[in-house]
Amino acid sequence: MATHGHPSGRNYQHPDRTENNPLHEEIVKLNDLLNRERHWRIQLFQELEHTKEHMAHQKNLTEVYINREKELKRHLERLEKTMGAESLCTSKTALDDSKNRKKNLQKDYEELQVAHRISQQKFTAELQLQKDINKALTKEVDKLRAAHEEVSVQYNAAVLSAKQQADTLREQFATEIKTFIHRVAEDNVLIQSLGAEINTLHQKIVDDIKVLQQNAAQMEILFQKDLKQLKTQLNVQMSLNLRHKSSQEKLTAELQLEKDKNKGLKEELDKIRAAYDDVSVQYNAAVWTAKQQTDTLYQEFARERKSFNDQVANDERLIQNLRAEMDKLCQKMTDEIRVLQQNGADKEMLFQKELQELKTQLGVQTSLNLELKAELEAERNIARSQNKLNELCTKEKSVPNVHFHHEPAEKTGVSVESLAVEAEDDFPETTTAVCKEEQENQFEDRSEESDDDKDKNDQGRQESSFSNAIPDPKPAEVGSDDLPPRKTKKKSVWKRVNHFLGLGKQQK
Repeated sequence: MATHGHPSGRNYQHPDRTENNPLHEEIVKLNDLLNRERHWRIQLFQELEHTKEHMAHQKNLTEVYINREKELKRHLERLEKTMGAESLCTSKTALDDSKNRKKNLQKDYEELQVAHRISQQKFTAELQLQKDINKALTKEVDKLRAAHEEVSVQYNAAVLSAKQQADTLREQFATEIKTFIHRVAEDNVLIQSLGAEINTLHQKIVDDIKVLQQNAAQMEILFQKDLKQLKTQLNVQMSLNLRHKSSQEKLTAELQLEKDKNKGLKEELDKIRAAYDDVSVQYNAAVWTAKQQTDTLYQEFARERKSFNDQVANDERLIQNLRAEMDKLCQKMTDEIRVLQQNGADKEMLFQKELQELKTQLGVQTSLNLELKAELEAERNIARSQNKLNELCTKEKSVPNVHFHHEPAEKTGVSVESLAVEAEDDFPETTTAVCKEEQENQFEDRSEESDDDKDKNDQGRQESSFSNAIPDPKPAEVGSDDLPPRKTKKKSVWKRVNHFLGLGKQQK
């Protein structure tokens, strides 16, 4: 019967277990929170490094674009010097359009700078939030210290009370060993049932906490996947942070300070953990001594039957106190579970808002890049068109206008047709415009011919000037059957080329 132990010793063992286990669990939770915060800050630092690299790359790209724009401007100035004002009207209009687009893009760029400043403010707000979280953690650590001190005080008081009760039991329970053994057996059964209930409740609470931790881990994994998918897109948007390098260095310094604070908190937690281990060792030693004392007391309780009923009442009071403490612990654990669920929901809402803002910024950045590419393509096409116009002008200058022989006339006609075909291939818009103007000029010529039938001398002059500018399509050596379809074709091509180069109007 000595192996059952004293009921008072068991009654003091359970409150210490119920008080120390929540403290240990809270310390583990705080450790997990600190590890998560540290991991999250490392990720933020890595993202800042990535943004710095991509901003440097973006700066190089902008410098390349600026150099290309300068080269295009120089090339256009050279073209203005070499060519006339009339042939550059279309290119000037295109350049004006490109300048207007550049102004619009500059406005968009300024708006992006404003958005970047807003994102910078958000980063500072997040840092302030992390500081507040660290303050809350320090407060919780202080609370744990106070609770640890209270537990140690309660432990000392419990040891003293156990010693006092042992002394009183020596004097009281000398005569009533038989009935006490029976009562002790009943009390052991009750205590075992209560211990089983407490263990089941504790296991249930631990399972609930594990389920919550698994759900939180799954949510973090999902958010990590979303962040990894958006990293490539974020690199473009985060490239604007290079111009705010000084502010980012301040942020990294603040993050380093927060890391140092976290290290200090971790050291304090390690100290608390070591103190908790010492207290648990002392508690086990005290329990072992109490058990030994109860084993010795079992031999002395034969003469202490008178105060047995009082001791039974004390035991019942202790059982009621255990039940009340168990209810308090259950209520405390449920409140902590609710707080954890609420914090997880708030963090999920914050991550959703940040993801939505990042997606909108990425859309704006991609549209800006597409507009820049379109503008560069337009400027390249304009430069190519100006080069081909220069080649056409040089070829036109090399062709003589008067005193053609018959064989060179055919060669020049073929070259002009090939030039017209190349011009139509290279400048479909300009050639269609020239064809429309040619049709309008032909209609005007017909109206002038119908109105000016009376003035035959002017008509003879126009025909003589046109015949001097264009070689005779019917030479004496070539028969009329050889070139019947190319007669009108030569006229139309020559008119189009003359009108395109601005020569037809000057001859009229």
